[in-house]
Amino acid sequence: MSKYIVRIQLNHADSTDYTLLHEAMAEINFFRYLQGAFGFWYSLTNAMYYGAATLTAEQLQNHLDQMIEKLYTVENTPPTNHEILVIREDEYSYRLFRAKADATDIPPPDRYLTAVI
Repeated sequence: MSKYIVRIQLNHADSTDYTLLHEAMAEINFFRYLQGAFGFWYSLTNAMYYGAATLTAEQLQNHLDQMIEKLYTVENTPPTNHEILVIREDEYSYRLFRAKADATDIPPPDRYLTAVI
């Protein structure tokens, strides 16, 4: 299992498109938060996700591409109008804002960094 940072850009998208994407990414346990030292949660920048997978970076990128095409074909968003960057985590450093205490989409502990793909 590897940990990944993923950036997905939906070109010409609106907030509804990103809401669908956030929900689809959460279904595969990729979240817009990073848990740091002492258990604090940090918000990732826009269109970034963090999670784990048993796939290689290329396999994960292909999986996400297919997922987005299916998701947005149904919703009438052009399926080829997106960009995906997948980075396998080996080491990282960050300066991020702490997540808001009332954030409702922070992942539950049993799903955080649990590979489902």
